[in-house]
Amino acid sequence: MCFVEFYLNLPFAKNYRKSNHPKQKLDMERQFTALSMMVYNHFWESKVFLGKLKQLAILSQGKEYDWHLVGRPKETYTFIKDEIREIFNIESLKIYDIIKQTYRSQIRNAFAHSDYYLSKKKIYLNNYDPKDTYTIEYIDYDEFDKIIILTLLIHHAMVSKIDEYRKILGAENPDREIHVPENGGTKKTLQYRQSGSIYRWLWPN
Repeated sequence: MCFVEFYLNLPFAKNYRKSNHPKQKLDMERQFTALSMMVYNHFWESKVFLGKLKQLAILSQGKEYDWHLVGRPKETYTFIKDEIREIFNIESLKIYDIIKQTYRSQIRNAFAHSDYYLSKKKIYLNNYDPKDTYTIEYIDYDEFDKIIILTLLIHHAMVSKIDEYRKILGAENPDREIHVPENGGTKKTLQYRQSGSIYRWLWPN
């Protein structure tokens, strides 16, 4: 969360408005676009981020927690589309629409290969294919800002809601029996205890 807060508090807009030099403005646009794309790719390539989304998809179906989940497979786009987004769609959850607006593999690939350029307040994607209706030629700054913010909001919502329900469940029952499917299945007790300055769920020593 520290990096997210740092990113959101960057004085880009303030400095941009103060500048009267076209070249300086263009340099700032390039720098901030590169940083924003780095943030975007970091989340959508993150094993932890994708793992949490996948676990939410599993739980939304009423299934058990997957203890052996691979959070970032080789085919990231297919994994997100078929194993996360489509499950949210089937379960009629709003997060389906948000992910559909937000995750675009074309943008990820353009950044990974430095395959883009800036012109007239737009980010042009050189991996655009006019024969492929799923690709886009460019994205304007407002739309780009929107998908970055939505990505960060998905992360923030997961972190805050997990923390909220952790506290609720810990207060209701600080010793909770969990079924772990190892060695044919076993039951273990999770304990909600203070660890350092915070409370968290811990396995007993």
